[in-house]
Amino acid sequence: MKISEFAESITIEGDADAGVRWRQLRAKSLARRGDHAEAERFAREAVTLVQETDYLNLYAHALMSLAEVLRVQERTDEARASLEEAIELLQRKGNVVGEANARRVLEELGR
Repeated sequence: MKISEFAESITIEGDADAGVRWRQLRAKSLARRGDHAEAERFAREAVTLVQETDYLNLYAHALMSLAEVLRVQERTDEARASLEEAIELLQRKGNVVGEANARRVLEELGR
């Protein structure tokens, strides 16, 4: 059984944190295997799920996962937009380490 499937199976309904995390994991795994449509679907579900919370760090990480999925598809402009939104959230939260990581990925994409 895939780790994301196991995580999904033990996630309690309404647990946004767990729901976002297994979707991120599955999205990135699917993207690396070339299943771009499903990868993007799970990444966007994660973003939508966390938008309903006040978890800024988790929201930013969901956006970073979406950016990774988009980057694999060579959709650089969309990936960049997700990263810029993540950076803004991380700044609001005061997460300097997360912000630095997001900026590094953004730089790898080129401006």
